[in-house]
Amino acid sequence: MGKHLVLRGKFPNYPPQTVRILLIGDSTARMVRSTFERVAQCPVDMIGTSCALNDVLFIKQMEALFASKQFHYDCIFVQMGHHSIKNVRGKEYSEEDFNQFRQDYIALLDYLRQFCDNLVLLTCFLNVSPLPKWAGSKMKSL
Repeated sequence: MGKHLVLRGKFPNYPPQTVRILLIGDSTARMVRSTFERVAQCPVDMIGTSCALNDVLFIKQMEALFASKQFHYDCIFVQMGHHSIKNVRGKEYSEEDFNQFRQDYIALLDYLRQFCDNLVLLTCFLNVSPLPKWAGSKMKSL
């Protein structure tokens, strides 16, 4: 697995049985990853994107990370939507853009559930509701 897929801080090597967390997010998530790892006292890996959930490179990074089966994640934090207020054409988000984001976001969550049941969603877009039925009563809004 290349360094471009999972960014790791300069923290001690943790024993294999240690809880391991994956953080998926944009530059705001990248800024808190090392602090998160230090406070949680466990490895926190990260894959970054700037809210481009249908970006081919992002999708390939996700596939490569989970195909390697090098790590098991006890919890996956998904922090999206804080980075960009413009769509791929450089314009304000339209209803179509929000609908596309919702569709891509739910596809991402469905994909992640193959690897971990503990998903923490830190997404600021309100239009991701309704979430999939599997989320059920586990979902809470802040």
